[in-house]
Amino acid sequence: MEIQDLILTAHGLVEIQRTSVDSQPLAPHEIAGPTIASMISPGTEIQGCLLGENFPRKSGYACVIRVEQVGDQVEKVKPGDMVFCMKSHGSYHRCLDTECAVLPKNLDPQVACCARFMGVSMSTITTTSIRPPSNVLLMGLGLVGNMASRLFDCCGYKVHAVDLVASRRQQLADNSQCLLFDHTPDVQNMDLVIDCTGHEQAVLDASKTLRKGGELVLIGVPWRKRADIQAFELLHTVFHRYIHLRSGWEWELPRQRGEMDRASIWSNLEGALRWLDEKRINVEGIYDVCSPVQCQQAYDRLRQQGDGPLTTVFDWTR
Repeated sequence: MEIQDLILTAHGLVEIQRTSVDSQPLAPHEIAGPTIASMISPGTEIQGCLLGENFPRKSGYACVIRVEQVGDQVEKVKPGDMVFCMKSHGSYHRCLDTECAVLPKNLDPQVACCARFMGVSMSTITTTSIRPPSNVLLMGLGLVGNMASRLFDCCGYKVHAVDLVASRRQQLADNSQCLLFDHTPDVQNMDLVIDCTGHEQAVLDASKTLRKGGELVLIGVPWRKRADIQAFELLHTVFHRYIHLRSGWEWELPRQRGEMDRASIWSNLEGALRWLDEKRINVEGIYDVCSPVQCQQAYDRLRQQGDGPLTTVFDWTR
């Protein structure tokens, strides 16, 4: 059977290529089926992949498939189920039954793709010592920052969010209780700062808003040097204000939950799908939709980082 894969072919270039499906029989705990929808990760896929090195390469890690086949030891998934998995952009996938989550019956597959980006900051919710209704400052309102702001708002924190782009602030203001700023507020009462920019200057500025003993979590990937600053000023602030500075990379959590684990990557993703289904998190206007054949236009738009939706969903049924 012929299938399609989205391939980054060179710096800034992407295309759909045809290939053959893996004809090997399914392993006992494997499932397989056609892709319904997949969502672009603007940070990782553009900054880390499209503008990176090592071509050609596949890209993407948020998709929903309709299960057609299951291995003979699969129990929690059956043919006909819609499942979320962390696979690349492509028209057909197979994965282990432990590496997917069944969608709630009425959840739109396109909306379900948002769960992957909720999962990034859900790891921080799991691991932080700061509890509601504390003050939280979010730096950067791209896709991950937008999702993080909504999640912490939903959990009862008092969320303050900063972004230079007016349309990003407005997108969040339209359907949340977050307080929005076009610059870092001149305060020292934040309990938790979450940086979603990966920008040195943003991290330094945000560190100065924390109360003594506050927590500074780095979610945004520092893809490259972006500011000509030295570490001294940040070190001075961290030391004298007793700030807890740490990584917010979601893979701090185990993929699967063990007996003594507070949470896991997949338990958080299942929770994200449930919250989306219950409409606790409003994702209206966050993404646009196009056919995979329009992939170059989609990546070009997101590369510009201008107005408009924060990401794009590929509809593989078109």
